[in-house]
Amino acid sequence: MKEKTIEIVEDYKRCFGTPSGKKVLYDLMKRGHIMEARFTADPYATHFNEGMRHIVTQILTILGTDPKRMQSMLKKQREMEDTLHEHFN
Repeated sequence: MKEKTIEIVEDYKRCFGTPSGKKVLYDLMKRGHIMEARFTADPYATHFNEGMRHIVTQILTILGTDPKRMQSMLKKQREMEDTLHEHFN
């Protein structure tokens, strides 16, 4: 890997490795449609959604995280949150 590439990967890991960075990454994953269907009847909206998703998957790849594995983990987390929400509300 080139020195600049190694440096930017380390920057990503520092940024997203903090508690605040993890919150931001989770938010980006929600906004980037990692956890839900991204296709719509409007092809322009679908292309936009795919672009958002691509950015987030690139971040996950740089961080060394398998996007499919992360999606599965987040789905489980979301199911747990929904169960807790239903139980306490």
